[in-house]
Amino acid sequence: MKKITFLLFSLIIFSSCKTITVGKTGDVLIQANVSGATATIEGYGTFQLPATIALNKAEANYWNIEVCKKGYDCQILVVQRKSDWFGVLVGNALFGGLPGLIIDYGTGAAYELSTPTLLAALSKSEIEIEAALLEENTEDYIILTIFDIEHTPTWIAEGIIAEHQMTKSNRGIR
Repeated sequence: MKKITFLLFSLIIFSSCKTITVGKTGDVLIQANVSGATATIEGYGTFQLPATIALNKAEANYWNIEVCKKGYDCQILVVQRKSDWFGVLVGNALFGGLPGLIIDYGTGAAYELSTPTLLAALSKSEIEIEAALLEENTEDYIILTIFDIEHTPTWIAEGIIAEHQMTKSNRGIR
């Protein structure tokens, strides 16, 4: 009987309310307004959307989530953790006491995520050129595809166009 009483007493003293009732992780649902988008979270990996990710609330104050899809501008979403100090204090006043308070904050259970759902509103990339038809001559079609013109040095883009114009004029093509 003494062992059972000691065990129950230890569980109450060395456990805490939020750690038991809520847990150390918080789920966040990530969605995008376009299908086929992916979300990347450092330390967690890349996920096909929609996805529900369990974030360890003890490991960071915030998480940057990069949502991308080819042909669209990437968007960075941020999830922050915030302290549920009222719930922690009330819960640990009833169960756990000071050790429970320390455990709740140490495990991350004392924190809540700023939002349970994120929606990335991706917009078509203005800098992406799917295909540019430079000639109308059906025998000499040249298709130029530049996927990221913003990061393409100007001299390369101008050089490609200038080279093509010289080739056209040398062949007598207008």
